[in-house]
Amino acid sequence: MEEQDYLKSLDKMSNHKLLDELVSLNAYSPEDTTPEEIIQGMIKAVKRAIISRMKPHIMATELHRAIMNRDDVSLEDADELVQELKESVREGGDAEQLLFDEGFEPDYVFDIIDL
Repeated sequence: MEEQDYLKSLDKMSNHKLLDELVSLNAYSPEDTTPEEIIQGMIKAVKRAIISRMKPHIMATELHRAIMNRDDVSLEDADELVQELKESVREGGDAEQLLFDEGFEPDYVFDIIDL
């Protein structure tokens, strides 16, 4: 469903159905009783939607997964290390040695070189 169609469908919904939709978006919980609480939930949902569209999508490689498992970090944190390794390779560093220095096998070499 396109965004405009979705907004039109929201406009036609009864208050009860609209609240159900907000619950499905985690923008409202039945415990929210005041209009201010409902509005705050809606604002949070809109902010989450905007932020999720602004973040670049990270394509998780096997190296990302290995870093996440080894260091117990998020995908974003793992990507920081991968990007640092890629930059070092672009600056002339030996990909296999860089991986070895980080404690990884050379199997992940294709995850840090640009083809």
